[in-house]
Amino acid sequence: PIDNLAAWSWRWLLLEGGERVLADVAAHMTGAQLGSIREGEGQTLAMSSSSFRTVSVRSGHSYAYALAGVPGSLLGYSFSELYSLGLSLGKSHSFIADLPPGLGRVLVAPCVAPSIATPITVRTYGWDDEDPEKLQYAFYRFPGPIVPNGTDECETLPSLEIEWEDVASPSYFKTLGGVLLRGWAPSPSLTGFLPMGRFHVLARARDSVGGQ
Repeated sequence: PIDNLAAWSWRWLLLEGGERVLADVAAHMTGAQLGSIREGEGQTLAMSSSSFRTVSVRSGHSYAYALAGVPGSLLGYSFSELYSLGLSLGKSHSFIADLPPGLGRVLVAPCVAPSIATPITVRTYGWDDEDPEKLQYAFYRFPGPIVPNGTDECETLPSLEIEWEDVASPSYFKTLGGVLLRGWAPSPSLTGFLPMGRFHVLARARDSVGGQ
């Protein structure tokens, strides 16, 4: 048993490969837990943190969390020094970082249709994901620029901040003129017809745990 847990300092450590410390964040006990410990009612802790360092993890790599405690303040010490001071360490099961799909591309053919009766095929490819076979895709169109005298060149959608859920946001996709062409489905391609006009076509990818 550990004496006087309420006086200890606690940190959550993010470990790569179960060993190397990538980041540490403060771990917090509730006031009720502290009161229970001080009154000698128990030595069981539930430590929480609102921080998750996604910037520190790499897709497909193995990580674990560890709860580190030391009797006294952690301020001013390195973690190597804390180990020599009797650092207590409890480690979680390892987990694999699953980042949202990224770096996909879209191909539209033909990029200039002679009439609205010409079918347009849209295909997305090149997505970076841990399990690409389980990805699902959705397609949208956005209004394109008006080009004097027309052009036969396909253009890339300019960089936009698009909000997909918050209807009150000025960047909500419908506010920007976006129209859903097809909802989530496993097929990375779509064939259909577009109305008269100039459009950009955008694809989104969603993995098996909902990352987009």
